[in-house]
Amino acid sequence: MQHDRLDIFYEKYLKDFNPVRPFTWRLRLSYERFCELEELVDSAAGKTLLHDSTVGCRSAIIYLAEWYKWRYRPGGKSVRHFNPTGEQIRQSLISAGINVERWVAVNPESGRHSWLYSVYVLGGLPVAHEINRTADSRFLRSLCRLYHGGTLQPGDEIDGSGRAEAFRMSLREGGSIYEFIREIVNGGKPFAEEDLADSNSPASQLICRIVNANNEVRRDKFRLEWLVSVPMGANHFSRRLRLNLLPEITGEGFNQYLMYDRMLLWGFNNPASLRWIEVGVRFLNGDKILADIPSLISYTNTFNSEQGFLSWGVDQNVTVRDVPTGDFESVEIYATADNGEMVSAQKESVGSCSQLYRTDTPGEWSDTTASQRETAVLWSEPWRPTAPIPEGLNERRPFRSRKEGVGNRMWNLTLVPESLRLRCADGEEYTFFNHQGYDRLTARLYHNIIRYEDGDKVRLCRTDDYGVEEEYMLPLIFGGDDIIIVRSGLDEEENEVEKEVLEWKSGNRYLEWTEANAPDPGVVKVRVACRGRYLVKEFLLMPGMIRREIDNRTIIYPDGQWVDNPDLSNRPLNPVHQIKVNFGEDYALIDVWRPLKIKETIIGNRCYARTEAPRVSIPAMITHKSEVAVFSDEGYQRYLCYPLQSIYQQDRVVKQGMLILGSSIKANALDPLAPVELEVVMAFKEDSESGKWLFWDYTPENLPQPASFDSDTPPLTILFQDYSAEKNPVHIYCPRRGSRNAFQYRKLKSRISLLDCFLTASRYKQYFFAFLPLEELNKENRDKEIYEPLLAMRNGNLTDNDKAELARMDIELFGQFIIHNS
Repeated sequence: MQHDRLDIFYEKYLKDFNPVRPFTWRLRLSYERFCELEELVDSAAGKTLLHDSTVGCRSAIIYLAEWYKWRYRPGGKSVRHFNPTGEQIRQSLISAGINVERWVAVNPESGRHSWLYSVYVLGGLPVAHEINRTADSRFLRSLCRLYHGGTLQPGDEIDGSGRAEAFRMSLREGGSIYEFIREIVNGGKPFAEEDLADSNSPASQLICRIVNANNEVRRDKFRLEWLVSVPMGANHFSRRLRLNLLPEITGEGFNQYLMYDRMLLWGFNNPASLRWIEVGVRFLNGDKILADIPSLISYTNTFNSEQGFLSWGVDQNVTVRDVPTGDFESVEIYATADNGEMVSAQKESVGSCSQLYRTDTPGEWSDTTASQRETAVLWSEPWRPTAPIPEGLNERRPFRSRKEGVGNRMWNLTLVPESLRLRCADGEEYTFFNHQGYDRLTARLYHNIIRYEDGDKVRLCRTDDYGVEEEYMLPLIFGGDDIIIVRSGLDEEENEVEKEVLEWKSGNRYLEWTEANAPDPGVVKVRVACRGRYLVKEFLLMPGMIRREIDNRTIIYPDGQWVDNPDLSNRPLNPVHQIKVNFGEDYALIDVWRPLKIKETIIGNRCYARTEAPRVSIPAMITHKSEVAVFSDEGYQRYLCYPLQSIYQQDRVVKQGMLILGSSIKANALDPLAPVELEVVMAFKEDSESGKWLFWDYTPENLPQPASFDSDTPPLTILFQDYSAEKNPVHIYCPRRGSRNAFQYRKLKSRISLLDCFLTASRYKQYFFAFLPLEELNKENRDKEIYEPLLAMRNGNLTDNDKAELARMDIELFGQFIIHNS
């Protein structure tokens, strides 16, 4: 039966798949259709598809590629239940009619095939991953540079992982990523129309970022590199700005040339007619110029269209040695021509936090990404560490320049031991790692079972020889297979690589870890050889597995079991239960997600609704202030619902239909990060009386009157809930509207006040689009009909509630907040 459904789906949506050019993104499968495919693949027993018909194999390949596009996020943040092996993927590709030699990447040194990532890139770029990167668009610029036939620059390399091999192959002319980028930069949109209807949708954002990255590659001539020196024994730092000349795309290695096409993008009217230009640098704080260096590089026109301008005396880079110590937000590179034209060639923002890499010069650091280098983070207020920095890792000094002397602002240069977590002014936290380009020994994470501390650790309590109990934080493993090597690349990507011999320390020597010769449970030091060196680390080896048996609400662990009997009061449930596992006199305290299938709707510190149903629905009215907590087989997720306000950007008829009919939309269609169990409604459909109800005919002379739920609604009337009297904010119910008689409505319009409709909707906390007269309100007349009369009514001083309700009206009616004219 499931395969029949899959066959129908394939015939309807996937039949245009071309195995000769197997780019699944060409199918323009919408996110909603992908979710359907995901359900069908999951229902069809996953791996059995790989031994099934051509349709089954092609569906499996399409699913893997589209999963990468829609779901993939690194660091274990995305879950895929269908996990075929490399050999199964190979067989599936062959059965699907896809040429393995043409479309599967092979590492030229090891001969290893990158089966999974070669399938991934057939779907294009991973939407969720690319739009949620905390760094700049460096990786997208790298791809665009390769797309144009260029070479990678220091700081935007792609590492040698399987993902990188697949990307490199896919970026060759005719490859999937090459064609994907080409379609976008040429104005195409390789997504379904419904995924692009909103300019803020993930697909729209990705297209915008690729276009911007491509424009930057074509426009930007300089790669800015900050160099920070830490003089030993001094009480200050010093910094320099190096402008590295990027090669022209049409001639790799021609760094000193500057083509006419690039100068046109800068803003010069007719570059070919100019004799010379000079490039300068300004340091800006807003519009204020802190320092201006007008003649840093001189270019002379060769009057050759294939060469353009040529720099004199500067081949690779030039360095600004006097950087101001005052606060500046950006660096602007500008160009002045012999005819008086002046254009802004490039502008780069300068933050108060950046990651640095040690150079070969003693005491010097660079913000250019480099592999196998010690790393540090340079930061200043308003950034703050989330935990105390260990002694000896932080230097705190001001900057000094030759012109200005020592500055006033204090800066921190903090060495990164394994990771450093900082919080910025808006409260968001960022983690900086010391292993860009490094191999890291770590533990396989079981996020569906355990809530880790410090990202990947649990707490071990040990008693020393003096009887003093101390706490240690260690990564947890259940066996040797849980010890993995993660290779972190320069594109922010992490990949698990194959281990060589795994050893554990017994006394003063290391023994090979085998099934017959494994260490006892407890703290164990392990060693793994990787790329000519040893990686050594301590782990906490458990004496057995931890299981969450959700059907009977039980946690089973080595020292016992715990049956969950949740307190279903109005307080949100604590998401974890802490278990204690003994190791002789030592013991571990491990937070395990509670074995429940409960979904909670939370506002503040109170739970207003709780269900064990497969789906949980919340009204759009409360998305700006609510959270949803989901206990499931995948562990626990607590989601802030604010992004779901994008539901108001839908067409008015759709919003009204949802309100009157009580229909719903999947939350992850609005925000890919939303729980799959969550749905959004405008209101809930009720068959019996619920709450307090009011009847109104929209006229000022007739105030809304109390009525029963089953009251008649003649034409041009509405029966709606008095939501202001509702104690539970989740209890929002569908109104009932009388029919719209066009002739009668024309007669009624002269008696209706849109302001009165606004005030009524505001008073009773109803959706503004529920009231028929407010349908005629638009961005052009809303000031005249609502804002100005309201301001006059309040004698020129709006209340805080007025302002909040005006903002709510704008969002509900127009899908965005609009600043009202004053």
